Amino acid sequence: MALRLCPCCGFSETSTNKTIGEFNISICNSCGFLFVENPPESSIADNPVSKLRHTEVPTPKRRHYYTRNLIDRLDTGNRVIEIGSGFGALGKLLTANGYDYLGFEPDKGRADVASSGGVPVEPHVFDPSEVTGSVDVVVIDNVLEHVHDPQSILNDAAEVLSESGTLIVIVPNRYDIRRAHPGWAQRHFWIPPAHINFFRWKDLQRMCSSAGFSIRPFPVRSHVTDDLHTKDLGFIIKSLIEKTGFTPLGLYAYGSLSE
Repeated sequence: MALRLCPCCGFSETSTNKTIGEFNISICNSCGFLFVENPPESSIADNPVSKLRHTEVPTPKRRHYYTRNLIDRLDTGNRVIEIGSGFGALGKLLTANGYDYLGFEPDKGRADVASSGGVPVEPHVFDPSEVTGSVDVVVIDNVLEHVHDPQSILNDAAEVLSESGTLIVIVPNRYDIRRAHPGWAQRHFWIPPAHINFFRWKDLQRMCSSAGFSIRPFPVRSHVTDDLHTKDLGFIIKSLIEKTGFTPLGLYAYGSLSE
């Protein structure tokens, strides 16, 4: 089986970082991106999930509220597409707030759960040719770490986004300080073949730039909710820290097409 080229720069030479089971996690010798060289032949997003965690649309998580708040505050338009919409939690929140939302979810089981809960979701991989006109916001939430070619997804997002529109991307952080806890890392981070790409901020920035986007971390105001939770306070502190250039937790980014 041919090994995967670096998804960030396309370079072929790597150095093995660690091995988990049958999977080789390697560092690109050119750009330093960390990725699984020998994942299954198709992305996990292309394969059906054997056991669904939910049978109905789940309650939105705090990060979904942060995304909603950011979209509200940027006020760039009403038409939102989500690439990799899962069980429809964000779609449920946005449609309830009056947004013209459409999700794309390649796992039919998850897509069916979302659709049965009234969330508009197409049960297949996103294809820009299916979008008529431009959209105002494209959300890619915890998707790029799973797929063989994350760059192509960002390129597709650029193809449908309006000139004044907003890209929102959330991915796990290779330098997340929670990795210091072995239990957390084993449950949430080092989990090939579910995670096959491991991003630093500069990796995400490079891929977004290649697609024509200029990105920045979520602003403090996106984490201020009407019903402020303890977790929100943590994310407010996170956003303040990120102003120094240090990214201590997950990577929450937004941006627009560069001029």
